[in-house]
Amino acid sequence: MIDSDISTDLSQDKHVICLLSIPDGYDLLIKAIRIIFCDKFYGWEVLRAKDKLLKFNSHLSNLMCHIKRSQCYIVDISDQDPDVMFQAGMMASFHDERPLIFICQEHKKNSICDSLFGTHITYYSWNGDKTNLDSLIKQLSEGFRRRKYLDDLNQFGKYHYLEVELFVYKEICAENAAKILAIYYTTIEEFVKTKTDVVAKRTDLEVKKIQHYQDMIKAYYEIFEDADLDES
Repeated sequence: MIDSDISTDLSQDKHVICLLSIPDGYDLLIKAIRIIFCDKFYGWEVLRAKDKLLKFNSHLSNLMCHIKRSQCYIVDISDQDPDVMFQAGMMASFHDERPLIFICQEHKKNSICDSLFGTHITYYSWNGDKTNLDSLIKQLSEGFRRRKYLDDLNQFGKYHYLEVELFVYKEICAENAAKILAIYYTTIEEFVKTKTDVVAKRTDLEVKKIQHYQDMIKAYYEIFEDADLDES
């Protein structure tokens, strides 16, 4: 049974949230999608429902909370995993006005179930552990860019989500430092507007390194000193 307060609007306007339904064993695929949509053009938060518990009483309640608060959904149908297909059905049933994007491995396109024939699907090459991250990002980016309606979702988010994997991929900072920053700051704007000594007290990172991170982020995201950054 779903909680009676499950319909509560959990959306927020700080950044766009994209909910993934991808089975375990595809960490590189998830990483590629995160890097694409957390980059400066989008700045979205990308996650699976199991990554963050919003409801503790049941998996279904937690899933519904994530579906409610997300503006976009991406589902990998390569393996036709039962849990993935169930989540896709929930996404389509409860929020059919929000983009639901299907992706699939190129060599499995002939095994797609009949009910998905005619659906616009983004295909990508997958070679298991030998799959190249940069090539995967390029393939998926080209497919996503053709979906112009995704650009319109940026109006729902004012800020860029602070994503650890993007920071590491773009060599903005080391993984350990990025993970520490992500604990205290949700968006990159929130981080860069905070004085370095305040960040240092919160995180135990060196002021000099914090200044370096902020300078790199400002340059990459083209954030200027007079930018409209609300105080938290």
